[in-house]
Amino acid sequence: MKKINIVEIAKISGVTPSTVSRALNNRSDISKETREKILSCCRKHGFSRNMTARSLRMRSSDTVIFIMPDYTYELYIEKLNALKNEVKKAGFKWHLHSYDYFKPEETLDLFHDAAGSRPAGIISAYPPDNDNVNVLKTNRIPTVLYDCNASGFDSVMLDLKKGYFDAVSLMLEKGRRKIILFGDQLESPRGEAYAYALKSKGLEIDQHMFFPLRFGPDLFTEGYNGARKIIGKQKFDGLMCVNDASAIGAMKALNESGIRVPEDVSVCGLDDMKVSKYTIPPLSTVSQPVGEMAGNAIALLLRRIKDFNSSCKTITLHTSLILRESI
Repeated sequence: MKKINIVEIAKISGVTPSTVSRALNNRSDISKETREKILSCCRKHGFSRNMTARSLRMRSSDTVIFIMPDYTYELYIEKLNALKNEVKKAGFKWHLHSYDYFKPEETLDLFHDAAGSRPAGIISAYPPDNDNVNVLKTNRIPTVLYDCNASGFDSVMLDLKKGYFDAVSLMLEKGRRKIILFGDQLESPRGEAYAYALKSKGLEIDQHMFFPLRFGPDLFTEGYNGARKIIGKQKFDGLMCVNDASAIGAMKALNESGIRVPEDVSVCGLDDMKVSKYTIPPLSTVSQPVGEMAGNAIALLLRRIKDFNSSCKTITLHTSLILRESI
C-alpha cells in the first residue's frame, strides 16, 4: 500500500498542510470539527501523527507498546505483569497505552498514537477498527492481539470450554440441575462455554438460567446485589459465575440468607484470584493460563518482527478447574 504524505492528507481534507500540522500537534487555533475531520482522514489513509522523517525510515527496536484496559481487577493486573516479564526476557522495554475498560472506543486514538511512535511492536487487548487496521498495516507495525482476534492479525485466544465443562459436570454429578450462569448471557464467550457444557451432558438450555450483571468497578458488590435479587425469587442450586469477585459477593448474600455453600448451592468462579482460596468455604474456580498467554503473545510478536509478511497465526489456550470446597 502506498504511503501518503501530509500534502495529500491536506488535499483530501480540503485544508492547507499547515492546518494538518496544527491538527496533528493538537494546537488550540483549530476548531474541534476540523481537527476531527483531519484525524479521521489520517486514520483512514494510514497516516500516523508524530512521525519524523527519521522515524518513517527507522523503527525503534527496543520498545513494545501494550494497549490494555486501565482496570484494577486483579486478573488484568496479573496479565499486564506477565506481559511485562516476558517482554523484559526478550530484551525489550515496554510502554503502556491504557484505556477505560468500560469505554473501549478510547482505543481509536491509542492505536494511532502507538503507530506514530514507531515501536518494535504492539500487543493489544482490544481489536483495531478498520481505520486503525489501515494505520498498522501501512506502517508495518508488528501487532499481536491478546484474548481477542481480528482478521489479518496474530492472536492469543482463551477457550473457556474445558474449565466450564469440568465445573458444570461436577455440579451435575453432585445432583445439581438448576445451574445459573451468573453474570452473563448466552450470546457471549462465557455463555457459549456454559451452553456447551450442558449440551455435552444432553441437557436443554433454559433461557431463565442466565442472569446478566451490569458490571462496574466493584464486582464484589455487583455479585452480592445480583444474588440478593434472585434469592427467594428463582429456584437454583448452582451458580456458575463469570468471575471470582461476583462469586464471592454472591456467597456472602447466600450466607446471609441462610443458604449453605456447597450443601444447598454449588458456586464456582472464574479467574483464580488470590483471595479465592481464603473464602469460607474456599472458592472453586476456573483458572486462566496467564503466564502461558503472555509467553505465546511475545513469541508471536517476535515471529512477526522477524518476518512481517509471514502468515497469521492464532494460538488457543484452555482454562482448567481449580477444585476447592464450594461445589
